[in-house]
Amino acid sequence: MKNIYKALCFVVLATVLVACPNTDDVTVPPLRDYTEVYTEDLAEIEDFLDTHFVTVDADYNTTFELIPDGGTQIPISSIPELQFKLVDAHDLTYKVYYLKLREGIGEAPTRVDSAFVTYKGTIPSDITLTFDQRVEPIWFPLEDVVRGWGEIIPEFKTGTYTDNPDGSITFDDYGAGVMFIPSGLGYFNQTAGVIPQYSPLIFNFKLYDQRFKDHDRDKILSKDEYGVAD
Repeated sequence: MKNIYKALCFVVLATVLVACPNTDDVTVPPLRDYTEVYTEDLAEIEDFLDTHFVTVDADYNTTFELIPDGGTQIPISSIPELQFKLVDAHDLTYKVYYLKLREGIGEAPTRVDSAFVTYKGTIPSDITLTFDQRVEPIWFPLEDVVRGWGEIIPEFKTGTYTDNPDGSITFDDYGAGVMFIPSGLGYFNQTAGVIPQYSPLIFNFKLYDQRFKDHDRDKILSKDEYGVAD
């Protein structure tokens, strides 16, 4: 298991989305006011939650669909799994919605730790667009990814794993959910690949494992040293 983790740590260096996109694919237009953009983002996210329903399969993968006229599907905004967290940044308070499909049974990372995850990313304005996806677990240092990840992933816990005779790994009881990130906690005014500037982001994710970090190697965990422990 440790050898697999080490190998996957190198894979994370090549990822393009959640951390820093390739600069060849990024353009930076003039900066808009954070509060103005957040107002638009929140309205777009809440409209999405009011007008769409979600289907969750046995592996906690999600499918979003628009509620048709006269449809009786329950909107995401009305299901008990929907929660939100308030995040202070850019001199305003962001309301970040997320679906807690399963909390997990292990330990929760903090925003200065690393998470072993799978994920799928889309945007509210085009739910048919998958701009990035990892079906095999990958390590992410949460302080190096978009701010929304560092705020929402710690609301979940890890699960358990079993090493199978064929060398594969089976994960159980892991945390699983969906986060709806305002652009101010995502890419904001950057255009990264197919992601439009000032675009809210939607991530379906599963948290399989975590690693508490000791950045300065002083034998005091960073979550305790920096005052971010739960």
